[in-house]
Amino acid sequence: MRKSEAHFEPSRQFVPEIGSHLTVQLPGEVMRCRVDQVIDTDTVIVEIDSMPMAKTHLFRIGDKTGARRRSENGRDVWEALSDRDFLAGRSPNVPPEPEKPAARAKPKRKAA
Repeated sequence: MRKSEAHFEPSRQFVPEIGSHLTVQLPGEVMRCRVDQVIDTDTVIVEIDSMPMAKTHLFRIGDKTGARRRSENGRDVWEALSDRDFLAGRSPNVPPEPEKPAARAKPKRKAA
């Protein structure tokens, strides 16, 4: 890789520390949140330490929520997830896999 292309790679060397701050994308706004727990290099639990102004009312000051790192246009973005998405280990930007239809049972023949 050439040196000029290096800035397009996500910086996976950065590992957040407990007590530090991250810029996290919440629905409708971007906020600075305090890291409460580090689960792995791409997953943290953050506490919202300022008042969200978005009209969604999904998050309030003092709420703790999970956040995951994802790459967007060659840069790292920390995105807050709902509890359901966070515990299931999926990102809301990736559509869920379609469910496979159940196999149909063959009709039983009546004994003659």
